[in-house]
Amino acid sequence: MSKGASILKNYIMVLLFIFISSIGFAKTKCDKAFDEIFESLHSKVMFSDIYFFYNEYEKCMDGGFAETMSAIVTGALDQNWDKLAELEKLTNNNSNFEKFILDNINSSMTGNTKGVQNIKKKSKRNCTVKTKTLCKKINIAATEALKYEVQLMKEIENQKKPKL
Repeated sequence: MSKGASILKNYIMVLLFIFISSIGFAKTKCDKAFDEIFESLHSKVMFSDIYFFYNEYEKCMDGGFAETMSAIVTGALDQNWDKLAELEKLTNNNSNFEKFILDNINSSMTGNTKGVQNIKKKSKRNCTVKTKTLCKKINIAATEALKYEVQLMKEIENQKKPKL
């Protein structure tokens, strides 16, 4: 093996080691974040907490983490509606965060149909002039989430019926 090929082989091995190490670190970071966010399901979560998790662990948002975040977003909107102006400020500064919030209003993954129904009602009745635009978007997301849940339930029922 030539000296150049040997150096290239060593260089590739070092890069491979760094790559594999970084994958392990990212998984560990996401695992720790999941544990932390899962624990927060049992406490009142503020919109600033969700914003922090979104910014800090955006790359972790899949699988169980995403389902847990949906439960947290839905619960926070239902329980903290009086703090909607705080969410409005956070979403004005970050349109990706707004999309994240709207995408995580659902009941099919969280089983929180009542929460989504409450959010829909509040978004029609309990909005200030300042939060009116966000309320409309939240209402659309909640309406779509409830429609999706009805569609999903029909599909499940159809699968249970015996075919004649």
